[in-house]
Amino acid sequence: MKTEKDFSPAKRAVYLKSLSALEMGNFDLVISLLGPLVADEPEFLAGRRLLREAEIGRSPAKSGFLGLSGGGLSLGRGKIKKLIESGDWKGAMGMAEKALETNPRGGPANKDLFDAAEAAAETARKELKGASDEGAKGKIDQAQKQLRAFEAIARFALETIALDPKNTSAPHELGDYLMRIEEYDEASKIFEEILRKKPMDLEARDKSKESAARRSMKRGGIETSSFAQLVKQRQDAGGEDKVVSIDESPEELARLVYEAHQAGAPDREAARKLADIYFNTEDYDNALEYYRYLSALANETDPGLLRKVSDVEARKLSRAIREKEKQLSALEPTDEKAVALQTELDELSKGKIEQMLAEARK
Repeated sequence: MKTEKDFSPAKRAVYLKSLSALEMGNFDLVISLLGPLVADEPEFLAGRRLLREAEIGRSPAKSGFLGLSGGGLSLGRGKIKKLIESGDWKGAMGMAEKALETNPRGGPANKDLFDAAEAAAETARKELKGASDEGAKGKIDQAQKQLRAFEAIARFALETIALDPKNTSAPHELGDYLMRIEEYDEASKIFEEILRKKPMDLEARDKSKESAARRSMKRGGIETSSFAQLVKQRQDAGGEDKVVSIDESPEELARLVYEAHQAGAPDREAARKLADIYFNTEDYDNALEYYRYLSALANETDPGLLRKVSDVEARKLSRAIREKEKQLSALEPTDEKAVALQTELDELSKGKIEQMLAEARK
């Protein structure tokens, strides 16, 4: 992903000038500066984000077609599709940005940007597949950077569409895309947010469990593709019963949990053992993940699991507070970092108090 450090002095000066213009609220100048720069440097996500901020700031009440937020028509959709089909994703992204200049939250124009960015990402994926030998390391590195950049731009387009509260399908589409590019942690957050707003969204609940399971596999260094083969092999063999032994490693337990989840028959025993292992080794992030998974399986009605989730959250906060206090003690009171750390510490302490009060109410 490109940054201003990768630019020539002239382009860097344009970017810095646009930053100053944005601080002064001169949105028209920002757009006139960053529009051509982003068109010429399509991998420059930071510039694209600033450009969108200026566009929204310039016309907050007119960001949709006829004043309707999130609506709008992308008048060049046919042309953009032809550009994508011809392999000119750079031109397609530039045309999509032109439509977004006057309608930054427009769903169709952002979808065009997503399609163009995904076309560029697919090109990078093909280059990665075709450059697997050691002699092509430079080519592989370049393709990986481009892949990350264009996936981030595609994600940005979907995030912009999801800003429209009336578009209830947009968050699902964003979460699905994050799953597809294996950003399971972010996908899990999206589906959890959907559930907070719509607790009875069964599709979001299933996807939340799926993303949590895949996140665990990724953290354990287990390839989901090879694991899918293992699942199929076991299913083909008749799906024999699994026996979980006490000396199984977290990785082996994670395999069992994921396999059972994929088969639609959650292995609560393995998940509980795995959660307890992580809890006892003070790996609270992973412990919390599995206790939440178990609690979700129980439809959030198991008081023991709910208390466990609350306990782990409290321990996480306590540890974070101790770490901040340790960092703070090593700094001088007048140090700018000390001021920022103290603010963070105050927020953490406030969060812990609120959590304790909530638990007391329960």
